[in-house]
Amino acid sequence: MNFQPILNEFSKNFVKKEFKERFVHEALKKPERLTSRLSHKIGEIIPEKYKNKEIEFSEEDTCLLIMNDLEELAWKEIKVHVNDGAGKLVIGKDGKSFYAETETEFGSPSTSYAGKM
Repeated sequence: MNFQPILNEFSKNFVKKEFKERFVHEALKKPERLTSRLSHKIGEIIPEKYKNKEIEFSEEDTCLLIMNDLEELAWKEIKVHVNDGAGKLVIGKDGKSFYAETETEFGSPSTSYAGKM
């Protein structure tokens, strides 16, 4: 599947200006690098205003999961891994909603980010 239109829309809506082009490139070509950035330096990619917001998906929503790879899954398959301490980014199929989670580090809990247009 061609994920680029979804990634472009997500980037336009939620990624900091200085990282927009890099985001799409890394998501498509180096998803493991992007996952590492999201896990440890999410504030460089996504604005703080989305920090600790609620998740906005229904059970059957199809989403794009970026977690060391790109994968299309239903939210009900992804939500069981929310707050598991692994970095991830979940993008709604239209690129207008998302959920992101940092990796748990040194005994600190993960931090979540979410947004919807």
